[in-house]
Amino acid sequence: MPPADQRFFIYYTNLNPYQQCFIEKRLLQEQKSNAFLNKDELIQLTGLVNVSSQHKWLADNEWIYIVSAKGTSVADREYGHIKMSGGETRNDRSGQMPDFSKVA
Repeated sequence: MPPADQRFFIYYTNLNPYQQCFIEKRLLQEQKSNAFLNKDELIQLTGLVNVSSQHKWLADNEWIYIVSAKGTSVADREYGHIKMSGGETRNDRSGQMPDFSKVA
């Protein structure tokens, strides 16, 4: 029997376009419903299980994160998408001032 993700792919490819679109919308809604990376995603991102080690990794790699009252790392999902795709984040623009000479 193929692995679960492969079974899902086989099932998904056998759906009609309307059903595929419905599933994609549901998956996007589920991702957007949680604005922060969960525990497993942080472990996958950092490669570290220990929370204090995760804090150090996030700081060393210039990720914006906060520490919750429970002591866990809280990292923004959208920021992670931007950072992982090579897009410009707020950190990249720090210290830059707008060019006011172009304003009339």
